[in-house]
Amino acid sequence: MGEINNTFIEYLQGDKYYDLFYKSIFAWCCKNKDLLLNRIKGQSISYIAHIEEDELELDFKNVWIDSKDNSRIDFDIAIDLTVYVEGVYGKHHDRDQFASNLWVMVYCTGTMDKKLNDFRIIGVDEFNKTKPNKPLSGDFVPIIRKEDYDEYAHEILDKFYFIFHPEARVVPMAINTDELARNMGLNVINASITKDRSIFGQIFFSDTEVNLYDSTSGKIVKRKVSKNSIIVDDEAAYLRSYGSRNMTIAHECVHSYFHRKVFQFAQMLSEDLKYIQCQVNGVMKTGRKNTVTEWMEIQANGLAPYILMPKSTVEPFVNSLFHEYDLKGIRKEECIVDIIREVASTYGVTDYAARKRLIDLGFEEAIGALNWVDDHYVRPYFFKKGSLASNETFTVNYKDIINKVLNGNLLIDVLMSKYVFVENHLCTNDEKYVTKNIFGDLVLTDYALLHMDECCVKFKYNTINGFNEGSSFGL
Repeated sequence: MGEINNTFIEYLQGDKYYDLFYKSIFAWCCKNKDLLLNRIKGQSISYIAHIEEDELELDFKNVWIDSKDNSRIDFDIAIDLTVYVEGVYGKHHDRDQFASNLWVMVYCTGTMDKKLNDFRIIGVDEFNKTKPNKPLSGDFVPIIRKEDYDEYAHEILDKFYFIFHPEARVVPMAINTDELARNMGLNVINASITKDRSIFGQIFFSDTEVNLYDSTSGKIVKRKVSKNSIIVDDEAAYLRSYGSRNMTIAHECVHSYFHRKVFQFAQMLSEDLKYIQCQVNGVMKTGRKNTVTEWMEIQANGLAPYILMPKSTVEPFVNSLFHEYDLKGIRKEECIVDIIREVASTYGVTDYAARKRLIDLGFEEAIGALNWVDDHYVRPYFFKKGSLASNETFTVNYKDIINKVLNGNLLIDVLMSKYVFVENHLCTNDEKYVTKNIFGDLVLTDYALLHMDECCVKFKYNTINGFNEGSSFGL
């Protein structure tokens, strides 16, 4: 066998399924001798007289999994096949054994809630790479590009919310996450989870008994929780108040809908798995970097705000707010904070979540607003459109600057001669950009606040585990 880094392929090669693949491929070979004949290299063979049934070599190369409704999956497996045949050649019709090599695709289907006990091979054909409509990884994590987040978020809303509230498709309003969860067959439980509030939510895929913190008695108590339940800790401060209760429920709804197959497959490998814990720092309990759990958290963290703030209503709503302020003669730099807060109030999310959603929708004006650094909000600022990449910022805290200097990444003599640290920005030391307020403190000029790309240094940042590359969460 070739080297495999795909858990599902490894599972399919076990004793339970391997013989089914072998027999189906052998039957296909018997019907396609002409194709096998064409794949025998360097020999002039008239025809294949016999195929050696016990001498097929199967090398599982890849699998493409297509997620269907409920727990059904269709999956196509690419197999490097070597077939040993008895070939007839020459004018005397001599016979000898030859090897025919080709790739085949095996088309399969099954359901996860039946643990693939209904596994069927639909057909076998020569390799032809297909593109699944809703692809899953070899661990059953959906393969979702960030540009497709709106589509995936709307899938949940279309199935479980908009059919009951069609007005929410077009009218700016909060999504009732308790109702959304109920429509998805989920039971929401409000409870403390841990004493230190390090876990903001849990979703249970199986009936189990779990340890929870009782804030009244101050003790850990056991509680039976049924499957398809969500426990929400309202007092867990998820990412600097990014995660309101609504965000937590939406987050767990994403796990329920898009990651149930991950859990079902994991249970097929280990029956001890019962639930998923999500920590306040944006990662999954026991999750390690570049693992299945991290990708699940990336998707839940990313999709939750798209569910709570659908593009179909948020985008026109924000544009209408900008238009209203413009008619009143109020400039964008004067109203951007009010717009962010109006979106937050309308959709029942935090200011931080609303700001991030506007940025994702392309409203770059929001990037310079409501930046909380060194225990205060930085004054709103603006810059030429396209000046910042997704992993860049003009705003830094004082300690970061000091660390850069101490580590030799910034030259102190260059800093002293050309730049000044003001209002959490490293700005060109020029009176066009820097002035003093009535208290004698250095501040940015109005011109500088409107032209940050002209006068301030850009910094790149990294994000914490559990969030998309380029996300502004957890700088």
